[in-house]
Amino acid sequence: MLRFFRINDPFRLLIITVILIAVRLPFLVENSLTQYELKWMLVGEQLAMGKSMYLDVFDHSGPLSAGMYWFLSMISGRSPILPRILALVLVLLQASIFNNICNRFKVYEESNFVPSLLYTLGMSLFFEMQILSPELLGLSCLMMALYYCIEHITSRERNDEIVIRMGLMLGLATLFHPIFFFFFLGIFIMMIFFSNTIVRRYAVILYGFSLPIFLAGLYYFWKDAGTNFIHFFITENIKSITPMFNSLVVWSQYLPLIGALMLFSVFGQIKALSTWHMNNRQTLITITMISQLVVGTLITILLRPKNPHDFIILIPWLAFFIPFYFFRFRRKWLSEVFFGMLILGMIVPGILLDTGYWAPNQRLEKQAYLLKETNLPAIKDKNILVLGEDLSPYWEARADLAYIGWQSLAADLKNDKKIAQYRILASFGKQLPEVIIDQKEVMPELENRVPKLKAQYVRNGNTYQLKN
Repeated sequence: MLRFFRINDPFRLLIITVILIAVRLPFLVENSLTQYELKWMLVGEQLAMGKSMYLDVFDHSGPLSAGMYWFLSMISGRSPILPRILALVLVLLQASIFNNICNRFKVYEESNFVPSLLYTLGMSLFFEMQILSPELLGLSCLMMALYYCIEHITSRERNDEIVIRMGLMLGLATLFHPIFFFFFLGIFIMMIFFSNTIVRRYAVILYGFSLPIFLAGLYYFWKDAGTNFIHFFITENIKSITPMFNSLVVWSQYLPLIGALMLFSVFGQIKALSTWHMNNRQTLITITMISQLVVGTLITILLRPKNPHDFIILIPWLAFFIPFYFFRFRRKWLSEVFFGMLILGMIVPGILLDTGYWAPNQRLEKQAYLLKETNLPAIKDKNILVLGEDLSPYWEARADLAYIGWQSLAADLKNDKKIAQYRILASFGKQLPEVIIDQKEVMPELENRVPKLKAQYVRNGNTYQLKN
């Protein structure tokens, strides 16, 4: 298998596409929605109704991610098929760009499609990694920025156009998800210490990075939503260390697979640095990739929720270093055996996890990510508010309140500033939900913040029904 994908023939890319579709097909045709998909659908649905992000819709999603969900909502409504197909197309596009970087800049001794194969399979390890997440959307821009970065540091004739393109792509990636700001920092610091870029071009990079973010902020300030833009997109995303579905993640299922890939990556780095005769260009590329791997690892461990789809920010850098390990085997048959074991290890365990054959006592973990039967017929087609992480009731209902996700409202309930109080009062002042489902027992706190709610609802367990 390794020998097959080491041949530089575009036919290999077709085979990789077929493999990726085959691996993702069970999830593509699955009717069940994940909690994340429904949340992003609700954001797009509200925007499709003519509402404005951060003004009429409160959520932590980046403005470009919200725009993509708005576009998909306009086309396919609440159907998950189109977003999942788009996620597959984006993975193929990213893998093609990534493989082109490796081949064009002669990272390895020979042009091949092994990085592309590892990239696509890595992006499909678990079913949660196959959704159209903001991380996946932003990663497309990061791949383009990486291309421009390597072209800049390896070219003898450097110009400002490449540098500003790199900054723009990093800025656009950040507008999809703010974690990509840290990748910008990683590239910026790497260039300071390991390239001879002149000082003026650092200002050009900063200009390119800042321009899309400044324009986005200017737009929302013009819409009287500038303060909310800073709060939800920047402040709360930076402060959000506690994940929305943290209690649902079973690390014992995912860490062995990610850990094994990290181990192969480390072996690859050792092989590259100790036995590979690198020229100056290859050395700079390797340092760039190491810096991005360090940034991605730190984000995954320290700054981000430990959700399975967050692992995708590690995959490009692992796919870069792992081939070094296999290409340096003296015994070719042994490299074929080990590579085949790695490929099977990237395909089979994920399937076993999804079907419950691996760790069957923790099979409910997947079900916790999927929507559940609510058994609440009174909410069908009604405007509701869910106070909790389980968004399943929204599937048969509407979310007309400004607060889409529970996390956004929870942050404002804990915030004593007047602006947070204003957001809550303004949201409930426009329209009261017909049903409130209180999964967190916070309705008393909400009634203290919005006193008019006390006389408007009839309680039945954890459900509050609006009086006629």
